Amino acid sequence: MGVLTLASRILGFARDGAIAWILGAGPLSDAFFVAFRVPNLLRKFLSDGVLSLTFVPVFSRKYPRESGSFETARSTLVLVTFSALILVAAGVLLAPKWVWMLAPGLSPEIHEQAVFFSRIMMPYLFWVLL
Repeated sequence: MGVLTLASRILGFARDGAIAWILGAGPLSDAFFVAFRVPNLLRKFLSDGVLSLTFVPVFSRKYPRESGSFETARSTLVLVTFSALILVAAGVLLAPKWVWMLAPGLSPEIHEQAVFFSRIMMPYLFWVLL
């Protein structure tokens, strides 16, 4: 576990270096970090173990004994898929509003860049939730 944690930290450092190299340390990187905040926060709330904490115990209780266990899995997948699609669509459509709420002091050019970045990054949330 310690080796994996160390690898995670090294990869995170490399990621930060790549972002600084590509975007620089200025308004463009500010726009990127503002745009990344909402999808990343929603990922933390909705994806990091929440589904496994709720679904796996129910499925594991049903699986060996009941024939409806795979119907439960299918229903859960359909529900998560449609919920994620709605969430991503709302995030893309409402991007100008939530970017302004997170960073009201951005210049109009950087605000537009942050909205552009956020619309690119919101579909990431769909795949993470699945």
